[in-house]
Amino acid sequence: MDIRTVKTNRDLKNAYLELSAQMLPSKITVAELSKAALVNKTTFYRHYKDIEEFADLVEQEAFDGFIQGLNDSDKLLTDPKSFLTSLMGHMFANESDLLVFRGKQDSLLAKLANFLSDRYIEETSSITKINEITFIIGGLINSLGSFIYTTDRSVESQAKFIKDNSEIISKITNNNETKEQIQPRQPQRPYFSDKSFWK
Repeated sequence: MDIRTVKTNRDLKNAYLELSAQMLPSKITVAELSKAALVNKTTFYRHYKDIEEFADLVEQEAFDGFIQGLNDSDKLLTDPKSFLTSLMGHMFANESDLLVFRGKQDSLLAKLANFLSDRYIEETSSITKINEITFIIGGLINSLGSFIYTTDRSVESQAKFIKDNSEIISKITNNNETKEQIQPRQPQRPYFSDKSFWK
């Protein structure tokens, strides 16, 4: 990639981030972006099919950067409190980088769900464990979505979110370990005799 292309891409990305702080990213047009980046519209279309393709690339880059800086991402099941503390702290510390998801928080949550599923489900072949992980991730993503959409994002609310969700995850993982050790009891006799229950 030549230097001009690198500069053009950087200028477009920086302009997109600046515009995202002022308006919903979905409202940004190629004309506005080109003007803010001091780039000709023709140049934009030489590199990208449309604004949606460009936005998808910027979102993916923002998410990849976010994930790379996330500590304790391997502790969701073993130490959920550390994982959630790291996740919440990282989200709020990098809020400006995540502005590209403003109005599209569901996209951010979907990417996070996919990242966590890929990370944890690949490590097991147990159907029970896969179901448990899927349940935990789905519940966490829904809870995080509810939290993101609330107006109260105080330190106290974050602490309650972390406490509540880490306790739920711990209960699920601890209960599942107990269940896997206990073999289901086989019935000593059939539940229904040959004489129909319904007669």
